Amino acid sequence: MQREGAVRCDAEGVIVVTQEDRFRLQTADGRSLLFILDDGTGMERVAALAAARRPVAVCYRGEPEAGAVATRVRPMAKN
Repeated sequence: MQREGAVRCDAEGVIVVTQEDRFRLQTADGRSLLFILDDGTGMERVAALAAARRPVAVCYRGEPEAGAVATRVRPMAKN
């Protein structure tokens, strides 16, 4: 079982929606995951990655769809 507050970095996909302090990630296997941005992650940067349809990796605390907080959003290397 995951410890409360432990950070995971296993969400990868394309950001398909941004709104206020939230974004939705579409994974390669078709899942749609909702995240809330923490204070240190800028929405402008996340929105730019979404507009570019650039694949990203997301590190987060909690469970997607249940208030997971994205602590880091980074672009993935292009193939």
